[in-house]
Amino acid sequence: MKGRSLAFLFLALAVFAASLAAPLIALPKRALGADELWQKMQELEQIQKEIEEYKSRINKNKETQASILKELERLDDELALSEKELAYIEKSIDYNNAQVAVTREEIAVIEARLSAQKAAFEARLVSMYKAGQTSYIDILLTSRSFSDLMARLHYLKRLAANDTELIEGYTADRMELVAKKESLEARLAELETLKAAEEEKRDAVTKRTKERQTYLAQIESEKARLEKALDEMEAQSKALERVIAELQAKEGLPGRDLSMIWPVTGYWITSYYGWRHHPVLGYDRFHSGIDYAADYNVPIKAAESGKVIFAGVNGGYGNCVIVDHGGGISTLYAHCNKLLVKVGDIVVKGQQIALVGSTGLSTGPHLHFEVRVNGETTDPLKWLP
Repeated sequence: MKGRSLAFLFLALAVFAASLAAPLIALPKRALGADELWQKMQELEQIQKEIEEYKSRINKNKETQASILKELERLDDELALSEKELAYIEKSIDYNNAQVAVTREEIAVIEARLSAQKAAFEARLVSMYKAGQTSYIDILLTSRSFSDLMARLHYLKRLAANDTELIEGYTADRMELVAKKESLEARLAELETLKAAEEEKRDAVTKRTKERQTYLAQIESEKARLEKALDEMEAQSKALERVIAELQAKEGLPGRDLSMIWPVTGYWITSYYGWRHHPVLGYDRFHSGIDYAADYNVPIKAAESGKVIFAGVNGGYGNCVIVDHGGGISTLYAHCNKLLVKVGDIVVKGQQIALVGSTGLSTGPHLHFEVRVNGETTDPLKWLP
């Protein structure tokens, strides 16, 4: 009897051990599947962050490119203006050179006339000097009358006076032409200085243009590289989303410790979780979330990674998104102006899922945010940093 009791006891212990062994063998398999799913979601979250970073870099690249193109347009305008200035200066130099040449010819003509006049005058002076008093005696003796004598003397004086006037006139003309030539040559020197300065300016603009064109080519090359990398990351993200969806179908969305972020930042809370006087209905009513004031079309981000289980119009919530984070925990984003996701999408923490609006039962643009555990609302502030 005692032996049978011991045998029964050992049998019972064996059955109990077998019953414990079965779940111990099955549980690690499920836990490993859950770990793999969350690992893939973390990889997707990291890729999404990199995608956003690359998009930001591409946008900055585009801004830089637009800035360079504007600068190149301005440099082209400066270069065109400089070329016009140079053309004007060169025409002015040509004109002044021509005027200098004409003036030099005029000076040469005047100098020739002055030289001839001086020579004639000097010849007459020599003749008169050699003739001395005889010439006057001859004029006196050969004169037919007193009036003829006076006429001849007046003619001699007038001839000497004319010589003097011509010489003085030619001298004055020559001095005027020399002054004109000097003025033209001074203007030429000024124009040459202006030309040199304008050429230096044109060369500087040309050099800057070449530098900016080289930089623009580098920016365009960098943009092409970033866009290629972005395409590759987005393809990788899509592939990961498919893997996650397959794992979710097999394992279900597992629970985990959550570390939520604020879905909207930079503004303020206008209504907290709990009882309040409803601004539209006009009576006290329990407020199942928090209201966060923000402008229209401010991006709304997923507070945590998960799967979109609702995206559409939901009564007083208006345009609404609900994300399941596993473990019975979900978040709700209401009154959206535009939804950026659809049911079944895998979203990662920080990903834009909607834009702030005032749809549904709302008095103005804001985000109504809820956190639910097994369908029951809870204070979102307990989940947010």
